[in-house]
Amino acid sequence: MTEKSVSRRRFLGGVAAIAASPYLNISWVRAQTNRPAASNRITIGCIGMGGMGSANMNSFLNEGDAQVVAVCDVDKNHLKNAKDAVDNR
Repeated sequence: MTEKSVSRRRFLGGVAAIAASPYLNISWVRAQTNRPAASNRITIGCIGMGGMGSANMNSFLNEGDAQVVAVCDVDKNHLKNAKDAVDNR
């Protein structure tokens, strides 16, 4: 049995292909009058929206000076649930 070695270049190429796939979903948040100015808040992208990832994301969503702008997960159900939670904020 032979082992395949993966070069750094090939690995990064695969990661780039995944990042451009439909598993990444950017949610543009509508402007809200009660939000701090952009210079006074941080924007967050969340990766891995399973149990702990969604709990962390929900904590950020409850902070007035944080804004979740992207969610990413390989599980389409986790991704949809996370996107819906961000969009409903």
